Amino acid sequence: MFYYQSASETRHTLFSNPFSENLNPENRWVVLEKVLPWDGMAQVFLDQLSENTGRPSKNLRVVLGALFIKHIENLSDERTVLAIQENIYMQYFVGLPGFTTDPVFDPSLFVYIRRRLGDKGGEMLNDIMIEHAIKHGAIKHTRMPRKTSKEESNRDNNDTGSGNESQHTNNEPSNDDNNSKPNKGTLKLDATVAPQNITYPTDVKILSTCRLKSEQLIDKIYEVRKSLWKKKPRTYRQIAQKQFVVYSKKRRKNRKDNRKMQKKQINYLKRNCGIIADMLEKLKSHGLEVPFSQQDWTSLDVVIKVLVQQTEMYYNGKRSVPDRIVSLQQYYVRPIKRGKAGKNTEFGAKIHLSETEGFVKADLISFDNYNEGTRLIPCLKAYKDKYGYYPQLVLVDQIYLTRKNRKFLKANGIEHRGFSRGQTTKEK
Repeated sequence: MFYYQSASETRHTLFSNPFSENLNPENRWVVLEKVLPWDGMAQVFLDQLSENTGRPSKNLRVVLGALFIKHIENLSDERTVLAIQENIYMQYFVGLPGFTTDPVFDPSLFVYIRRRLGDKGGEMLNDIMIEHAIKHGAIKHTRMPRKTSKEESNRDNNDTGSGNESQHTNNEPSNDDNNSKPNKGTLKLDATVAPQNITYPTDVKILSTCRLKSEQLIDKIYEVRKSLWKKKPRTYRQIAQKQFVVYSKKRRKNRKDNRKMQKKQINYLKRNCGIIADMLEKLKSHGLEVPFSQQDWTSLDVVIKVLVQQTEMYYNGKRSVPDRIVSLQQYYVRPIKRGKAGKNTEFGAKIHLSETEGFVKADLISFDNYNEGTRLIPCLKAYKDKYGYYPQLVLVDQIYLTRKNRKFLKANGIEHRGFSRGQTTKEK
């Protein structure tokens, strides 16, 4: 037996809704709205805005709430706005006075928000959240009050009367990193790569992309200043593109095919760069302005760097160079060697993260590769600056446990779960 109501009989006017009732106080968005430091986070934006000049901004409470929803639910910009538009609890969370079917703002606003915040603004918001969590006990270990000079003098007087024990204490080197303050908490450290949305780069592919861009720059100069040239400089673009298409359609490309096509693309690109240099010199000699935008100059600079890098790699038999460019549009992306199964090399920003009691902070974001083992001591010192003491336990991978880092951990009484250095004894 089944029940089905015809779609023609269903009407929005017959749909019952709970909007006239009170919101559920135990809903996660209602609970979260009450505990967040809205005023402190809004101040990060207010410090960057002018009070008298410029167009009025969107309600910062709505902007901050939308950012939280986006990252908590892991949604895209468009889906975040759509989710808020459909959910009455989310609209309450972002601070709207009542339910509305209109979008809170255009999804493109997220781009300007991220650009205005930058790395520094994001770090400030994170610090405000952590300080707020410490203040309200969300992080169990709290800052220990510093002793006054009077208390320190009384402690010294008491230690003086203890005879040999005080003499032994005074003979030890005084160091702020000693265990005078008990260590508390657990600190977890790790690094990961946030992958960029780029095609997997190859030498031939990046050379072909740069060649096409150089041809566009030649056309742009020629179309604006046709009177200076009898005909367009020859670039062999049709032959070069045909050769690249034939190469790219091969299912199996051996090393000989790769080097042969790489050399051809290098020669085509070198010829085009020479033509651009001659055209720019001719414009300069006639006192004419170069019809390039700032983006065109940036692209030309990247094309020249790619040509230099690929030429060095080809003729010197190298497989990598410092600051290797793998994308013309995202020229700041670098290959990051990870050594993981299936992903030996990743392309994107390397992020170093520290976590304590569920609160995560990005300590370092860089497109250049770095050894995460060098970040252990700075993170431990930052932990002490924030909480007043070192963590009791640090959980890290083996790469962090260098000789220098182990010495620092031992000197400050910090535990770890790594293997001891040296040869392990066999079980009998």
